[in-house]
Amino acid sequence: MIVTARPYDAANAAEMARNAAAIHARLMKPKNRVASSLAVQQGKQKTIPFMARKLPEWQTRPTSFDAHVLITKQIFAMFDAGIIQRTNKSFVRIAEVVDEVLKFFPGVTAHDVKSHRRTRKDCLPRQIAMYEAKLQTTKSYPEIGRWFGGRDHTTVLHSVNKIERMIVDGYVEAGGIRYPIKGASA
Repeated sequence: MIVTARPYDAANAAEMARNAAAIHARLMKPKNRVASSLAVQQGKQKTIPFMARKLPEWQTRPTSFDAHVLITKQIFAMFDAGIIQRTNKSFVRIAEVVDEVLKFFPGVTAHDVKSHRRTRKDCLPRQIAMYEAKLQTTKSYPEIGRWFGGRDHTTVLHSVNKIERMIVDGYVEAGGIRYPIKGASA
């Protein structure tokens, strides 16, 4: 494309505005492609029409990161208040699962479960919590292990397999405590 420079003065300002608008429209106008060529079959060109789809509103409007964080906090506050019921297990947090498990183990806190101690008092609640976290959430073994004090995914896998072997009629019995498994029914 060859562009020639012309001096504009006050006398031909309207012409300058028309030319600028024409160039802007030509550069900014999207190209309409109705069909795309796939192959040439027996001398005929086979085409498939382009079907435009309407995007949801949340994908078309730009959203700032701060607005996204604020909306997410509001949603979790509504979950906590009971305004919205959780139907999908992806919204269950590991901390909530651990709190439910620790209700059956008096004297054991979330800090004890995350610690690297291997006492019998801490290990069984930790293993049951890992098992429940795997069943009630969509988290992977490495994610669960990181939450439980930076443990390896094989540790979580061992806990899940051990608790599965200990389940009898929906309960785990050990150390005088009978814990009902909730994740098995979810």
